[in-house]
Amino acid sequence: MTKGHGLPDTINNPRLWVNQLLRSVDCTAITNLSQTGRNNHWIFLETIGALIRQEYDIVIVGWSAIPRFNFNVGLELYSTMTNLVNSGASINLNNYTSYDSRWLASLGDQLRRMHNDHWDFLDLIKYVNTLIEIQEQNRKGHIFFVNTLGPWPANYFVKQDIVLPNNLSKFEQDLLGVDTRDDEEIFKLYDMIHAQYQLFGGIRESNWLNLYEPIHRLQIDNAAPDDKHPGLLTQDLLFNFMKLKFKQKLGNKC
Repeated sequence: MTKGHGLPDTINNPRLWVNQLLRSVDCTAITNLSQTGRNNHWIFLETIGALIRQEYDIVIVGWSAIPRFNFNVGLELYSTMTNLVNSGASINLNNYTSYDSRWLASLGDQLRRMHNDHWDFLDLIKYVNTLIEIQEQNRKGHIFFVNTLGPWPANYFVKQDIVLPNNLSKFEQDLLGVDTRDDEEIFKLYDMIHAQYQLFGGIRESNWLNLYEPIHRLQIDNAAPDDKHPGLLTQDLLFNFMKLKFKQKLGNKC
């Protein structure tokens, strides 16, 4: 969604939405470090590494899907990273060791069954506030976040006064497992997750361009018949969707 996967010249395509967005505020040098298929942990660490190596006036971080696993198998001179989905290719290692893609996908399915999105949301809050501290407080630059594939519903990170479990959204009900808990436990869990969010600084909505409007929902075309990443018409649409709020937020932070 941020690299321009499937587009001609990918990160260098002039119609890639992030390139259009940064040129609209006269950025002359644009560095795009995004990679296809990475998870939020990878994105956070790579952004930290980039901020340590170099200073940037404006940083835009496009967060990925939740959950998404990245796992390096063994140690080789070539890439052995897997997303633990059925990619159709096995991973072959030294000493004739091989991991079949179906087995890796089965492992991923088991992890996803045990997974609860709350913990990824809490990690995301930690990532966001750490990057803000580095870029805005230490570097005196700007940083903005983009929701590309986030699953949370509108106003999820705003604690509500709930009276009954059905006051919660369907997403929150599933997250808290309301069908198998009594009301008291549901309310305690709800209070717990929001207390944890606030403990680590909250989601900082003012630094997001589209916290509750994931850009994947705006996609109107594909990069190619066999590539479901956003095409050029979607790139233009995303730029127009982002440009006004980006300039407003950038102006408010100057």
